[in-house]
Amino acid sequence: MVETESQNIEETLKRHIQAHNIKKICVSLSGGVDSIVLLYALNQVVGKDIFIRAIHINHNLVKDSQSWADFCKKTCDQSQVQIDIHSVKVSTTEGFGIEAAARKARYHTLQKSIQAGEWLMTAHHQDDQLETILLRMARGTGVEGLQGIQKQFEFGRGNILRPLLGVTKNEILAYARKKQLDWVVDTSNQETYFDRNFLRMKVIPTLKERWPTFSSSVSRLSDISTQTSTLLKELAEQDLGFNYPVKNLDIEVFNNKSIGRVINIIRFLILKNEMPVPSMKVLNSGTNTLLNPKSVNPSMVWDDYCIKRYLDKLYFLKLSEIQPNQGNKSMNWSIDKPLVLDANGSTLAATMVKGQGLSLKKCNKNLDVQFRKGGESIRPVGHKITKKLKKLFQENHILPWVRDKIPLIYQKSELIGVGDLWFNRNYTASTDEDGFIVNWIRNITIKHN
Repeated sequence: MVETESQNIEETLKRHIQAHNIKKICVSLSGGVDSIVLLYALNQVVGKDIFIRAIHINHNLVKDSQSWADFCKKTCDQSQVQIDIHSVKVSTTEGFGIEAAARKARYHTLQKSIQAGEWLMTAHHQDDQLETILLRMARGTGVEGLQGIQKQFEFGRGNILRPLLGVTKNEILAYARKKQLDWVVDTSNQETYFDRNFLRMKVIPTLKERWPTFSSSVSRLSDISTQTSTLLKELAEQDLGFNYPVKNLDIEVFNNKSIGRVINIIRFLILKNEMPVPSMKVLNSGTNTLLNPKSVNPSMVWDDYCIKRYLDKLYFLKLSEIQPNQGNKSMNWSIDKPLVLDANGSTLAATMVKGQGLSLKKCNKNLDVQFRKGGESIRPVGHKITKKLKKLFQENHILPWVRDKIPLIYQKSELIGVGDLWFNRNYTASTDEDGFIVNWIRNITIKHN
């Protein structure tokens, strides 16, 4: 029995290495039995043409954390495997639970550490998959969540692979005992205060006693959910058409489509924008708000993200992009030098020309720059009358959430330029006058097209 389990683990690793033609492996080594078995078994099956190293993340959350790091180093030294040990600080003030915060810190460090062409291997197994899917079901997941732990995906400059997802915890323990391996034990895994531990110790044993093949059945559910998710993505791409935009979406795409299909498109674009998918409740109610023609300033907000509707388009945004501009102080701009407007790199620069732009004779080289407060007016080039900025913004479909981020250029108390969009006709250079063209360098979309 043990021989079969040993062969199962080692043959599984061989199969993955050959299938992906892997030449560089980095093992995420915690010191627990799962990752110790993964490292040991890899050393049994790889040839000299494959480089293996390990990486250990010390989360500094328990008193034994340094001894775990020392154990991992000793284990790797004995196996002549290079190991890198990283000490991280886990933030518990960002609204995450301690487990999620530790995972975030760990994967952030791992992602930065992975080398080009390297495969990061983690020791997640079939029982981990079962716990993950049950946890997500308890929290109300959708098809994406039912996929559970992903087996393989691009990660940093390399890839991540979980080759043991089809292997049970019992097989791993049997292998470790057969090979007489040593490992560290995290006593916090016995604390049922944590949801995952509660499932592992209180719920799953009962389920397995009643249904012995429960773990493998849930693994099949994961595979089926992955197939379903792929079909839904393909359907969304089909609905969006060729060369679809990611940051915004014309709502005409939703014509003659069921609400389920509409939500599928929105969910697809949320993921494309690398945003977390909101809860079903937020997604359903938010979609109804966005598509209701009577909604005032329609938006869907969750976490640090939002989707806003303006005219006939949806815009996928970070909340920071729609926050009111706090820069209410006047800035002096000597046009001989660029003026940096904000931390996002928004900059004003002037190019000296003849017979174009603003006249150097009518305005000096030291100007004032402010941001919108309300009530501003300008008589722009090409217009016969003075116009309120509010009217200009509306007529030209300037996105409402960027209007207070557009720099206003003043000669003393008179508005002579609105970014590089409009200029005061009374201050433009004639054919024989020296002038300058204003360039507003920005990384934001300002106009609805």
